[in-house]
Amino acid sequence: MTTKAEVFDDSFDCIIGLAYPSMAAKFSTGKHVPLFDSIIKNKLLENNVFAFYLGKDPSVSTLTFGWADKSKFSGPLNWHPVRNQVFWSLKLTKVTVEVAPKKFIHLCEKHKDCLATVDSGTSSITFPSWAYNRTK
Repeated sequence: MTTKAEVFDDSFDCIIGLAYPSMAAKFSTGKHVPLFDSIIKNKLLENNVFAFYLGKDPSVSTLTFGWADKSKFSGPLNWHPVRNQVFWSLKLTKVTVEVAPKKFIHLCEKHKDCLATVDSGTSSITFPSWAYNRTK
């Protein structure tokens, strides 16, 4: 399936690339340093972290550097190591999908490397073919 979408319109304030340098190099023609790497290099933050919140209403979505806005979530903030420093991949330990009313399948329990990629730069959700095939 192919979807065409116009994403660069007047509704955006800016586009911020948060790729690791190895990914940014694949898409640039020169020696560009990703924004967050430049922030770290210039020691602009007390904590080298960023967080994004995507609300149902786009006007409340936020990106913060150096901290996470605790008003945007409840419970503890759990940190996870990045497993693939190209795509911001995190290891999942349990994923449950409701495939029909009150019918669930559990993914990732039998897979050593069940990874999810956190990507604020796409409107698509993807997952491995083995997981997709289990939902059919």
